[in-house]
Amino acid sequence: MKIKWVLIFTAFLLVTYQVFSKNKEPLITKSTTYVLQRADIPNSPYTIGMGVGQLQPNAIKTWKLHISPELAYLLTGQVTVCTKIHGCKTTKSGHSYQIPTNIWHQTKAGSNGYTYLVVWGKNKGKAVSQGRSDSEESRKEIDLSLISQIAKHYTSLINIKSSKLKVLETSHIPQSLYDISLAKGTLAPNIKMLQRKDSNPEIFYVLNGELTLTQEDGISKKYIFGDSFKTPPNILYQIEAGPSGTVYLVIKVQKQDG
Repeated sequence: MKIKWVLIFTAFLLVTYQVFSKNKEPLITKSTTYVLQRADIPNSPYTIGMGVGQLQPNAIKTWKLHISPELAYLLTGQVTVCTKIHGCKTTKSGHSYQIPTNIWHQTKAGSNGYTYLVVWGKNKGKAVSQGRSDSEESRKEIDLSLISQIAKHYTSLINIKSSKLKVLETSHIPQSLYDISLAKGTLAPNIKMLQRKDSNPEIFYVLNGELTLTQEDGISKKYIFGDSFKTPPNILYQIEAGPSGTVYLVIKVQKQDG
């Protein structure tokens, strides 16, 4: 009888663990970066980009100096960004941060590592940071199965009921007339954004649900969680949420007056 109760208790613990660990963030096993999208700002020497990256548990990157802005959103885990001027600041998943321009900085991963989405704006052909060529960014590969796992993690956590957009981070592209911002938005089920025609491109990343991009020339494509896409400049388009609603991240470009 005692053995029977031990087996029942063990089974209970196993089920309890599975329930509470269902939404547990994935453990990062390697450090890498992958470029998702690039888009030129028309009639200028500047470009914007979006990528995803990951860093192993407790890993520490070398000190770097960024000559162009990087804005990031932490998908999973925890990261600490230290600068030689402002000290250290820790960011947890679901929150944003930015890498300061022209200030030496260092990033440190938490005990589970971290995965992030990053956007940038820079002069074409130039690297974001010193000591790294622009071509190196596209040669690295990320574990895409991990991105799928992250997307499923977010799908299980988010219940979309309303439509809104919140700017998380904003920065200026040095020696230009352009600012870039990273924003997080939600679209309620089957809601359509207003039709738009922008001179500057935007890059979207679907965190949850699905988005459909339809252009005035009849081209239409659906994007699901984990997908990224860029809007066509100077073409009328419309974006629509799926039947379950959508959560997305987007990089926006704004030209300063003057």
